[in-house]
Amino acid sequence: MPLILMLIVFACAAYSVASTKGRNRYLWFCLGFILGPFAVLILALMSIKPGEDKKID
Repeated sequence: MPLILMLIVFACAAYSVASTKGRNRYLWFCLGFILGPFAVLILALMSIKPGEDKKID
């Protein structure tokens, strides 16, 4: 049970970071659930998508 909760937290973190970087939020949510902290780290190191402003949906 704690493992599932931790994976959900990382998935939500990846979703949040992806939305600020202009990336596909749903894809990164799934990757965050599967890869955990590694997906969040990869996404945090990526630059903002070219041509995308920081949009808040």
